[in-house]
Amino acid sequence: MWTIFYTILLIVSITEAKPRTDVTVSGLSSGGAMTAQLHLVYSSTISGSGVLAGPPYYCAQGSSTRVDECLYGPAKSIPVEKLISQLQSYVSAGTADPTSNLKNDPVYIFSGRYDPVVFPDIVKLNQKVFSSFGTDIKTNYEMRTTHGYITDNFGGPCEFPDLKYFINNCSFNLAYDVLNHIFGGNLTKPTKSVPLTGQFLIIEQPALMNPESVNITVLKHTNIFSYWANWLKTSTNTYKLPGSIEISSVVSSSFDKEGYVYYPTNCTKGEKCPIHVALHGCEQGKWRIGDVFAKKTGYLEVAELNNIIILFPQIAATHSDPPNKEGCWDWWGYTSSDYANKLGAEMAGVKKMIDSLRAINDALDV
Repeated sequence: MWTIFYTILLIVSITEAKPRTDVTVSGLSSGGAMTAQLHLVYSSTISGSGVLAGPPYYCAQGSSTRVDECLYGPAKSIPVEKLISQLQSYVSAGTADPTSNLKNDPVYIFSGRYDPVVFPDIVKLNQKVFSSFGTDIKTNYEMRTTHGYITDNFGGPCEFPDLKYFINNCSFNLAYDVLNHIFGGNLTKPTKSVPLTGQFLIIEQPALMNPESVNITVLKHTNIFSYWANWLKTSTNTYKLPGSIEISSVVSSSFDKEGYVYYPTNCTKGEKCPIHVALHGCEQGKWRIGDVFAKKTGYLEVAELNNIIILFPQIAATHSDPPNKEGCWDWWGYTSSDYANKLGAEMAGVKKMIDSLRAINDALDV
């Protein structure tokens, strides 16, 4: 009897002493497609995802001529087995992690019933792809809403496209519902205004994409969050990593120069916190709407209450080299034919930002 008691006590102590420090991802529209790519390809790093109103993995098969089909259908014309086979070929080539990592990973799939941009039957194909790997899927297909990020307190009317921000107030906290499923169903839900007393930072993305240059020695002897508090006099300042090397441009991608990171209060005080990557959709990047996607979709409040670091990578619109006039994540191959594996510029860029944040997490001694 005492043996059982002490065993239970030991398990509880270990659980309390080791909070989650894994990485998960979610995104809307093109960000939803990129979410699927990141989770399926980097499954040894990423342990859960939320695919929101986005087409399935490798749907366009590297061709812009298939984009319309992957938005409007018909769904029966999209060869799901071929898409899965392509992922397996990347695994064999070493440009994707083994799909066995995906088993039991939580996946959330959302599509509004009135979505005119990515038809619901297309979004639902994500369920076929992820279920083939034994993931734990929660679906949300019944909301009478359009194409946009759903909140309970900000945005346009639920049923009509909000062409300004692509955020819709449907009296539903989608960010919480997604993260709650990803994190096992026990998150604290925001019920009223949550004081955001953590650190909302503007980060130079090229520097954050160079994890090898993060000076661990400097970080271990720097109270980095006190530094931020003293240095960030206004929200327009950009933080440069101590010891990092400046990179002047990001080649063959549409990355903006700056992105956002939110560190909840407890995560600035030494608690080791998990990282969630939140990906905007087309025309939702910093280049067009500033920090609205980061600050108004509900991620920050859930993060603050539940000690989750949120990374908001940013894509900018470009008209050449490569052409991406709406600032979308690459889900059809505008950067290269490797867009959906580890060799893809945007895939590798996001992964490097994750690696930098994990290095900082591991190094902090505050």
